[in-house]
Amino acid sequence: MCRAAPDYMAMYETAMLQESDVRGFYHRNVRVVVGEESFMVRVAMKDSEAMDLVVWPEEEILAALHPHVTHAPRLLFSSGGNDGAGDASDGRGGSKGLLPAPPFQVHSFIEGDSLDRVHPHGSEIPVQVSDDIAQFFGELLRFPQGELPEIPSGWPEDGDSRGFSLVLLRLGRFLRSDCGKSIPGLFEMLEIPEDPFALLEGASRRLAARSFRLLHGDIHRGNMMRGDGGTFFLDWQLALWGDPVYDLADHVHKMGYVPADEVRAVRNWVGVAPERCSRGWGEALDFYIAYERVKSSVVDTVRWSRRIVNEAEGSFARHAAVTELTGKINQARPYWGREFSTPLAPDRVARAVAETGGESGTSRSAECR
Repeated sequence: MCRAAPDYMAMYETAMLQESDVRGFYHRNVRVVVGEESFMVRVAMKDSEAMDLVVWPEEEILAALHPHVTHAPRLLFSSGGNDGAGDASDGRGGSKGLLPAPPFQVHSFIEGDSLDRVHPHGSEIPVQVSDDIAQFFGELLRFPQGELPEIPSGWPEDGDSRGFSLVLLRLGRFLRSDCGKSIPGLFEMLEIPEDPFALLEGASRRLAARSFRLLHGDIHRGNMMRGDGGTFFLDWQLALWGDPVYDLADHVHKMGYVPADEVRAVRNWVGVAPERCSRGWGEALDFYIAYERVKSSVVDTVRWSRRIVNEAEGSFARHAAVTELTGKINQARPYWGREFSTPLAPDRVARAVAETGGESGTSRSAECR
């Protein structure tokens, strides 16, 4: 059923009055019921810190997905942020100025459970979910470039895997510099180098050329919904056009697979990937996982340090957050050189966060447009 812009504005206003624990780093998602029909209102969070690469407005990607991607939310409406209102019939660009343009979207509501609720990080996942992920990767690898929004000017040419890796490394270096200025002393106390990506840049020269494809950029348990129709894949704000092995590596890094499930996930991806997208995939997978670990040590030092200082001294939650952050930093240390071969101890991490306060004023965007 097509609805008018004021109907969607009313949904937004209802959502703003409701509490929701379904949120990520960039959006808050609220279920709104109108009559007997449910909708998902997705509201951009004010003052969220951009610590990921953003190439397109999410609504532009969502509008392009169907019919090429089977299990994705349908965009019903977008306020268009500062660009005005969208077309309420199909979510594609429409007339301007219908609304005061709060940055929100309305999606079809997907009934089900988030995968991380029923199969949390570190637990096995059902074979059917693995098969759904493989099907999803196959759809991304077949997605026609002509259906995508315009690729940003200056973006690496199709097949330039090293150029794509340098875009990622540039982002990582920006975040290290920016966060280091905002939290004086914390990175130094945790022995995170000024350029934690230096060794990876050398390794990037060995990347084979692969055809670029649409990447989701954030496939993990929290962005996967188990419903009657299978597994649905949510949160497309980090979608990219680039080296498809990066999408696999980002997925493996964030998914928290048990070893057997990880092996199956990689095998399934290789099984659906065309040769022009998978040549040299093994070395590239190692490279991109290393990149994700190093980037995590930077980004999560900021995010987890805040969690730590916000928990009560001596509480289980504070101890767990310190343990998690310690693990993230120690995963990255092997990529910084031999002098970092000794892991950090949790008490050192806890002391560094306590002494610096875990505060940051980072707010600049990491967009590439």
